Amino acid sequence: MNFKNWLINEVDWEGDPSKYGFSDVNKSCMSIEEFVEGLNKQLERYQKIARERERFPRHAELEPEKHRFPQYTSSDLAKITDPQTNKISNETVLDFVKSITAMPATIFDEGEKSKHTNELDPNVHTVNTGIPALRAIVFDKDQQKFYSINTCKGAGSCIVDCYALKGFYVLSDGKNRKLHQRVNLIVNDPNAYYRKAFYELQSIAYTEISQGKSLKIRWNDAGDWFSRTYYDIAVKITKELKKIKTKDIDGKEINFADHIFSYGYTKQSDFIDLAKKDGITMNFSMGAKQDEINKVNINKTKMSVIVPKEVFDKVFERHVRDEPPVYKPKMSQETLREKVREWAVRSEYITPEEELLYTSELVRIPEGKSPFWKGGQKYSVIVLPFGDSDISAYRHDVHYTFLMQH
Repeated sequence: MNFKNWLINEVDWEGDPSKYGFSDVNKSCMSIEEFVEGLNKQLERYQKIARERERFPRHAELEPEKHRFPQYTSSDLAKITDPQTNKISNETVLDFVKSITAMPATIFDEGEKSKHTNELDPNVHTVNTGIPALRAIVFDKDQQKFYSINTCKGAGSCIVDCYALKGFYVLSDGKNRKLHQRVNLIVNDPNAYYRKAFYELQSIAYTEISQGKSLKIRWNDAGDWFSRTYYDIAVKITKELKKIKTKDIDGKEINFADHIFSYGYTKQSDFIDLAKKDGITMNFSMGAKQDEINKVNINKTKMSVIVPKEVFDKVFERHVRDEPPVYKPKMSQETLREKVREWAVRSEYITPEEELLYTSELVRIPEGKSPFWKGGQKYSVIVLPFGDSDISAYRHDVHYTFLMQH
């Protein structure tokens, strides 16, 4: 047997991304010594008391070598710490490799925004998937080497505000580990990733569509299209799901094509036109690098914009006795709407006469068949900082989604 053919999970770093190659990935190779050193720096940071702990180095203004590493959880690092030296060694790190290259329990989850969407719109069921934001460590099983890869190649100012670089995404052992397992699976064995993702979604689709719902699939609730290979897998899965047909109890044919929709966020202009061609609803982030923003026709593209805190400063109060904590507005929705409207008009996102809705209002309006970029109805939507849904992201009639910073 040809050894190369036998290694079906060999990473093709130089290959054509349209054929499951990864030549378009921004990456840097690191030795096991460099990797262990990076982990030990994180371990040392965790070992300090909270008030003496420096901020995790991830911001764009720092030198590249200081944010080559994703953030791992303290308990995951503790598991591979040698009790004799209180450090991670070349030997103990092998357990870490096994952890991040294991098969992820699931590719798709029902995150907080998905849950709120499903509660608000009874006609849909939303699931989401993601990979580590900004940076990920991939272990090439064939070459036995570590690679630091850029998972958000178009990221600009959004690095500072990124929801996936704080809180649950980086502090939960299970979530953090799962994101790294997913990206390692994509790179080491894209065919296995495709099969697992497809069959997960197929099972969910049969359950939800049988109840008369549409399945909305959100890609990149963390991370971005770090490679065309990853994007093409998402497109292929969507198209294959849409080919499925079944029958209801009365023998009436049900076409999955009428009920399956993929959407996502990106900071890379190349994927905007690709997505329109491939039937993926894509939201472009205004937190991208300026040269990426310059390539996008803003008037014809769904946009997501972060509303800075100063626009709605002291608007929400935190009710700590609630579990989980609830953030309640201290002013009327109309007052808040006008504050956001003034900022959006001043920033030249919308004109004074354009409609600005909350998601709770949008869900009561039937979605038009023609997308706004083809002359259909156009809305802009405010997404509240806590407990809101993702409805505006998959609607074709929404131009701007204004995400309130938190």
